[in-house]
Amino acid sequence: ASGGGLPSYLRRLGVQVLPVHEVPAPEAVRPFLSEAERRSYWKLQVWRLTQFRRLLWLDVDTALVRGVDGLFSATTDGEVRGVRCPWSCASPGPAPTGLPAWCSGVMMLSPDGDDFHGMLALASRDPGRARGGDGQLISEYFSASGERQVWTFGAAIASPGECLPRGADSDT
Repeated sequence: ASGGGLPSYLRRLGVQVLPVHEVPAPEAVRPFLSEAERRSYWKLQVWRLTQFRRLLWLDVDTALVRGVDGLFSATTDGEVRGVRCPWSCASPGPAPTGLPAWCSGVMMLSPDGDDFHGMLALASRDPGRARGGDGQLISEYFSASGERQVWTFGAAIASPGECLPRGADSDT
């Protein structure tokens, strides 16, 4: 193995590693969120990465099942796509009331700073739209626009950690 570790390996693959900054959940929502749900708000900052036309967000516990190149061409500007919700992995049927039918752990999106600020403004203005975490807020924001919504794709492309066999997403 060559020296340099993970950063060197990622650079050779052409991967850009960018810093992550805290995106505080709105004050009115914080009491309803666990610490992990508060940290999940940090992923909203991907909408600020406007130097990219499209981004594929993958939570660290995501397993890619096949190539994702087609997602880049299947997603139009301004659209958000996410993998079908892991609720269906554990118990078939509709998502629990009030939760989105998709998982924000795997998203294809077009960054737009106005969307970033719009999501935070919506959560501050109407905390009930964000109590289910970042996925609910993203769904509510795009649904409220009337013109856009979150489209889903199947777990045949990517599988959130919740859908992996028990123990497959950890070292133990």
